[in-house]
Amino acid sequence: MQLQSRQRWMLYAAALIFTLIVVFQDGEDPAGPVAMAQASIVEAAPAPQAPQGIELERLQRQSAPPGETDPFAARSWRQLEMEEQRRNAPPEPPPKPQAPPLPFTYLGKMVEGDQTVIFLSARDRNYVARVGETLDGVWRVESIGEQDMSFDYVPLRMKQRLSFASAGGHAAPMRSAPAPAAEEEQDEE
Repeated sequence: MQLQSRQRWMLYAAALIFTLIVVFQDGEDPAGPVAMAQASIVEAAPAPQAPQGIELERLQRQSAPPGETDPFAARSWRQLEMEEQRRNAPPEPPPKPQAPPLPFTYLGKMVEGDQTVIFLSARDRNYVARVGETLDGVWRVESIGEQDMSFDYVPLRMKQRLSFASAGGHAAPMRSAPAPAAEEEQDEE
């Protein structure tokens, strides 16, 4: 259904007149009955009370620093330039990688001729360490001394030391005894 030009203009004029009547009504709220109903609900609602134990007098609005609240505050070009450099600065490089702490606990030491064997424990495993061996695929035994041993953390090529001197001074090394003659035991049977 298409309206003719004259009918359209009459419809526009009627809408304009209706709008002006609603806006300029004397003594009534221009928002209409919905706003009046909302206003009566707000008036009827009791004022909220503060929970017990809260002291409203102590609550205060904190003021922001003067530079943040006043857009027209005096600022120097040098200050603006420094802020811009700080914002545009490249991120700091990550810290250098470091080897994790040694997971091993010293259990004992055994000397066989010129070779020293160290017994270690880590988590739920026990290890027998000799110079040149790699433990857990990442800890290579570099040297074994009287009171300590040095490890090389293979992924980062970083050296660490494990001291196994007892509180009283030196750790007592276990000397290996000659292997019992198995043949003698078998002969006796």
